[in-house]
Amino acid sequence: MFSPMVSVLLVPFLAAMFLAINMGASGTAPSFAAAYGARLLRRERIAGLFGIFVFAGALIAGKKVVVTVGRGIVPEDIMGIPLTTIVLLSVALALLLANLLRVPQSTSQATVCGLVGPAAYFGVLKTEKLLFEMIPMCSSCRSSHS
Repeated sequence: MFSPMVSVLLVPFLAAMFLAINMGASGTAPSFAAAYGARLLRRERIAGLFGIFVFAGALIAGKKVVVTVGRGIVPEDIMGIPLTTIVLLSVALALLLANLLRVPQSTSQATVCGLVGPAAYFGVLKTEKLLFEMIPMCSSCRSSHS
């Protein structure tokens, strides 16, 4: 039905879109709750504004985040299309469950955890990077937003 190349790329693309939907759902409410509650923004504008800011954030800081997360936990030679798809789906399903239960969840923490599992399984987890750089940064980000 599809060429092999389309099939190989279609599944990760769909997994990424599923993750993006769940990331938007988990990020929109806390980001715009105060402005919506104060009646500064109408509900119809929130999704568009959120999309613009996510896109701007990806352009401004996306590369640094990808380098830190992508090279920091799992070695590059292990991350192929199948493992990437599994990680995308596991993070998306975790966020979906959190969204359904209405539990706030950090997408970056879910992504780090989604990468720790395969790294531990393959015995290549870079614990120094995880324990001394990433977890302290997640903790400082969480405490600064509280």
